[in-house]
Amino acid sequence: MKLLTALFYTASLALTCAAQNEGLKWVTSPTLRKDVQYLGMSAINKDVVWLSGTHGTIIRTTDGGAHWEDVPSPVNASEKYSVTFKAIHAFSDKFAVVLADGAGSHSRIFLTGNAGERWRQTFTNNEQAANYQCMGFGSTDGRRAMGVAASGPVNGRLRLIQTIDAGETWTPVSQAKFPLTEPDEKLLPVSSCVTVSPYGVYVATADTKSGRTHSTVNDNLALGWQATSANLTAGVAGGASNVAFHANGLNAVVVGGPISFSSSNSTLASWAALGGDYWYRSTGAQGTFLSSASWAPLRSQVAVAVGPDGSVITHDSGKTWEALGKESFTRVSCNDQDMCWAAGEGGVVGKLDLSVLSFR
Repeated sequence: MKLLTALFYTASLALTCAAQNEGLKWVTSPTLRKDVQYLGMSAINKDVVWLSGTHGTIIRTTDGGAHWEDVPSPVNASEKYSVTFKAIHAFSDKFAVVLADGAGSHSRIFLTGNAGERWRQTFTNNEQAANYQCMGFGSTDGRRAMGVAASGPVNGRLRLIQTIDAGETWTPVSQAKFPLTEPDEKLLPVSSCVTVSPYGVYVATADTKSGRTHSTVNDNLALGWQATSANLTAGVAGGASNVAFHANGLNAVVVGGPISFSSSNSTLASWAALGGDYWYRSTGAQGTFLSSASWAPLRSQVAVAVGPDGSVITHDSGKTWEALGKESFTRVSCNDQDMCWAAGEGGVVGKLDLSVLSFR
């Protein structure tokens, strides 16, 4: 009898998952170039999306992806092909901040208020040991938005800079209260590691154990930080890549993985409630790695995550995940109009319409 009950429950669960995801499908389309990997994404709404990535690429659409346009680069033509814009945050169809990564002075931040007609360089890294690879903002509150950019460890601690005026100016954050990093701890090259949430700032890092999150519980980044195991499968190459908080501030997930191998026992996602002081292992996400996750703002328990092996979706705040599609993406961003955007290698962009879901 117990066996029959278990089999009935398993079958019922599978049917429920299939019913929940019925009609959900990525609609993919090419952009302007096929030789680009998109590593930065900012989806403002169903119409306006900015992308950045390798070969100095910055593009945007203002009509929901029907047409894409090259945004003039903030760097000289002679160096454009060698520059990677790892992160971008847009506040409107014209106002955006973009981060170029690299050691020393190659790490730079640029700002435009007129869709790239003019750029201003608002930060240049002057530490050769630092390499700023990630950037996140806490709101779309125009010129008052708070943002953070992160470098891998310098002298055994993460290196952060902060803006409180939407990228106009940047100031270093004191490392005095940062936890010491592990000897092998780093930021992953494809990660979107910085998240500014209602509970504070989170930085996802990689090590050979389980990945970690470094976090603070308020906007004063110099007051106190803690490091917490992400409870992911890391391996020698992987770890944590991205922390995503729901706009309600209650639900959070962290994603990542081993990168170098795939196992049915691997944990690619963990979930938390009320601040992420402890990460609980999720189930159902398969593959080698998840690089990015995003919550659906209109749905309290739905989030989407993407990686090189495909995408997954959760309907229960990150506790369990189901396969969504086999398309390979690097970044995902869902907006408050029930639309998720994703992008990655090969210059391909995907759209996912969540309005087909029958529940909130």
